[in-house]
Formats: sequence, structure tokens, C-alpha cells
Amino acid sequence: MSTHYIIHDNEGVMFGHGGTAEAAWKNAVKTLADRDVTLVDDDADLTKITGRIKSRIDMTASPASDDLVKQIKDGDMAHLIVDGVAVTFAEATEAAAAAEVAKEA
Repeated sequence: MSTHYIIHDNEGVMFGHGGTAEAAWKNAVKTLADRDVTLVDDDADLTKITGRIKSRIDMTASPASDDLVKQIKDGDMAHLIVDGVAVTFAEATEAAAAAEVAKEA
């Protein structure tokens, strides 16, 4: 298992990644800032923030599989969450097939 993390929202859109959860959050803040979006905590005073915002409460840090880290480095952010871990579609398919076999046994 990788020690890498991704930051994604409730819809699964990835905003950042890094070798630690903290690094992934920093990357997400930078990614959003590069697009003129401010990442805010749920208790932020929105009257003091101008422009577009994204709420941190709608985002999650999840550990990522080694295969997903390789895929991200190749520019492909597509992923699914399986048992709390961000994985590639191929890994998710393999996990589903293994679960089906285990269920039939």
C-alpha cells in the first residue's frame, strides 16, 4: 500500500495529491488557488472572502494505491474509492471480482 494521499470532493473530483495527507491538502489549496478558487473551512467568515470558494467540509483525504499514484503521474486522475482507499478502475474491477468469488465460496 502506498503512503500517498489524494484530496477529492463528494463527487469524486480530485483536487490534490501528496506523500502525506498534509502535503495532499497543500497541493489541493494550490490547485484551487491556481484556478482563483479559495478553499474555506466550514466556519469561515464568507463576508471577507471574494471570488469563488470550495468548502473543505465537502472534501476528503483518502489513501491512494501505488497503481493510482503511477496513473496520476501519467496525468490520469480517474479513480474509485474501495474500502476507503483510492484505486484505479482496474483495481476496483479486480476487487469486485474477488469479492464475488469470496461470496460464492
